[in-house]
Amino acid sequence: MEQKLEVLHGIELMGKENFGEEFWTSEMNYLPEVHQNFPKETLIYDVTLRDGEQAPGVCWNEDERVRIAEELEEMGLKRLEIGMPATSKTIAKAVKRLQNNGTKLDLVALCRANKKDIDLALDMGVKSVIVEHSINPYTCKYAMGLEYEELMDRLITSTQYAMENGLNTNFFGWDALRTSIPYLQKVFGTIVKECHPHSITITDTVGTALPATAKLVVEKVREAVGDTPVQWHGHNEFGMGTACALAAIEGGAAGVHTAMNGLGERTGNAPTEEVVMALELLCGVKTGVHLEKIGPASKLIEAVGKAELSSNKPIVGRNLEVVESGLVTDVFQKMRKVGIKVGMSCFTQEMVGNPPMKDAIGKGSGKASIVTYLVKNNVNPDEITKEQMGEIIDRVKTESRIRKGLLDEATLMRIVFAVLAKE
Repeated sequence: MEQKLEVLHGIELMGKENFGEEFWTSEMNYLPEVHQNFPKETLIYDVTLRDGEQAPGVCWNEDERVRIAEELEEMGLKRLEIGMPATSKTIAKAVKRLQNNGTKLDLVALCRANKKDIDLALDMGVKSVIVEHSINPYTCKYAMGLEYEELMDRLITSTQYAMENGLNTNFFGWDALRTSIPYLQKVFGTIVKECHPHSITITDTVGTALPATAKLVVEKVREAVGDTPVQWHGHNEFGMGTACALAAIEGGAAGVHTAMNGLGERTGNAPTEEVVMALELLCGVKTGVHLEKIGPASKLIEAVGKAELSSNKPIVGRNLEVVESGLVTDVFQKMRKVGIKVGMSCFTQEMVGNPPMKDAIGKGSGKASIVTYLVKNNVNPDEITKEQMGEIIDRVKTESRIRKGLLDEATLMRIVFAVLAKE
């Protein structure tokens, strides 16, 4: 930012963590009481290609899996869950192609807690695996026929097998949040003591945790597993996937599992783009992600997965690229004159690699919006009377309500010239 802004009422912007040329968030996020437990950086572990594929109707073929992995690597991600070897032979082919292309991604295979799945991962040539199994005692007993001793024998045997074969091993206990803290401490503590996995994952499979709960559970499980890194995997049933991911990191999680566009079973996973932008802009936590690559990656995955995003989707929704309200447009324009690009937004669309915000013409438009298009079409707004401008705005609002949508530029200008022709 070229010019230095004056300090108003003791609220300083220049040089603060919450303010930059492309963003403006709350300085209160950086108060010691709020910020003190966040790390300087964290791991984003993307599961788009595995859990994302479990979204109804989403299916990656070999080419698509490779293309998405390459896009996410370009975005700056380092660790990617490539898929579950037992579900498709195309996953192994995709891994081989990525390796032949020189990928630096840590490609991770999801394995059920048995030797057969782990052998498939070894045959694929990956260096990292997740060993997954439910640890909810009700699910284990009534759906899988496992008593606690049988469960732990299965978990220990499979985790040890992965470790013995030189794999970077994460033990992934799912449906963990519908148990109890002492039970989780016992299960994860035993796995760490007996197997020494490289990391463990606490999984809120059906998205039932409050953010405060996610933080507390991570803290308490860490007490039981010592220096073993703890990761968090959560779903979005109550719309708190992102919030719980942030809370887990605040509680000491070394990384979080996310999926682009929030893909995943049912309501999906915590969205990669939301978690990354919240960590970077609200928490000051570095993720290693190239923020300007987020928008293009999101659009690619939306197109390939045939899973259309809602227009008001946080971070990448198309509503963020347009502004209809005349008042908002007026504030934007006036703030830009003093060098603030984000007078009525917290980050620019260019920051995530999307097109610049544009003024939309519709029922909420006012003079500021109309003037933008007048100038663009070589019509001098100073030569339009107050009465003419009022009639133009009235006609725009009426036409927009009739069409139940925005007006394109050509329709607006027809209205303008029709009003001017009356004189």
